[in-house]
Amino acid sequence: MGLLNSFKLFIRDVRVATEERGWSMPFGGLKLIFHFIFDYFLSLLARNVPSKLVPFFHRLRGVNIGKDVFIDKTVVIDEAYPENITIEDEVRVAAGSVLISHAKPGAYLRDHYLPTRVSKVKLCRYSFIGVNCVIMPGVTVGEGAVVVSGSSVITNVAPYTVVCGVPARKIKKLEKLNKIRGKENA
Repeated sequence: MGLLNSFKLFIRDVRVATEERGWSMPFGGLKLIFHFIFDYFLSLLARNVPSKLVPFFHRLRGVNIGKDVFIDKTVVIDEAYPENITIEDEVRVAAGSVLISHAKPGAYLRDHYLPTRVSKVKLCRYSFIGVNCVIMPGVTVGEGAVVVSGSSVITNVAPYTVVCGVPARKIKKLEKLNKIRGKENA
């Protein structure tokens, strides 16, 4: 494929992404390119700072993040639509996980079979995402839910539920521990 064809495909992708956001060309295209460069820079910083600073850089990218959130520096948060990701208070996202809010197949599939999908992702408070999990577009992980390491979540997860597998399926409902001052009740 020649350089001219590559440039034409690039311009087409910029035009489509600009229209998806409701912006008009040519200034919308320039805004989009600037947005991607800035977002890429912030993503690199988030992957190379101490863990306590990772949420700060993702907030700068537009990710909605609550208080006392842990995001491992190897977590990938959607680079095209970070504003579609919400992470509520006291959520933990372990190493290697991916939070993606869009699915955009190549031009041929997009034109004939699979439209672009852009949907919000929400991790409700107290939820835990294990190592190397994938959270797909449109998914809400309920309050206190646990996604076991290596799982791929394609549907919503109910509150206080443990899910596991590819695709993730419910394996257990969490029950509250009966503890008083560090000692279990009999």
